[in-house]
Amino acid sequence: HYFFRGIYPTNQTVTNDGVYDVITVQNTAFSAASAPSELMIALPRSTGTCESHGKEIKTYGICATKGTITMNFEYAMSKIELRLKSTGTSGSDYVDLTREGTKVEIIQGYTKGKIKLEDGLHSYYSDSDKGNYSLSKLSTAAEGSQMTTLDAVMPQVLGDDVLFKITVTNADDTHDVYHAQVNTIKGAKNGETPALITEWKHGEHYIYTLDVKKSQIFVSATITDWTTVDASDDVWM
Repeated sequence: HYFFRGIYPTNQTVTNDGVYDVITVQNTAFSAASAPSELMIALPRSTGTCESHGKEIKTYGICATKGTITMNFEYAMSKIELRLKSTGTSGSDYVDLTREGTKVEIIQGYTKGKIKLEDGLHSYYSDSDKGNYSLSKLSTAAEGSQMTTLDAVMPQVLGDDVLFKITVTNADDTHDVYHAQVNTIKGAKNGETPALITEWKHGEHYIYTLDVKKSQIFVSATITDWTTVDASDDVWM
């Protein structure tokens, strides 16, 4: 039996943490074709599952074969996009999110971790992996929003303490702070019925739309899959 793994982009540092071969990653502003934003781990498959060769590939490797081995690359991180707006242009409930100093953070989420080569998933979390993370503002906001952030974030289960925090600097240099508990936000995937998003999964792109009012925040979300990339060739063993 042989073990095959693919890593993209190349030249990633692989270490052993005493149990697994891993790549250490952390939250970062999203940057296409770079790690960890688009870090991908490939496992060999001849069909769509790891068990297609008779035994679990991540444990037993690939049996001798004259068939084509497909290296199936899946993204290791979650892509988190926040689109902020305040409906209307004036009034007592309007919030100017274009002001300098407006900041958006994830509070008490996991900010770093280790991706296993075995299965492309996170190995484990520790308390030291958790903290606050400032989301990265795009130079051009998405259509219909005043401010947009885009980041590659550690996949994770979302506890009750994980929040979106929005800090707005007013004209008189005072600050307004808004919070939204992330695991209470519903999102729809592929037109399905919206459901609570209680986990950020690897390879999924979460787009949150936040309509910020002086009195409250209205939040909705959509979920899409990153494109899975297959690379295949004949492997003779």
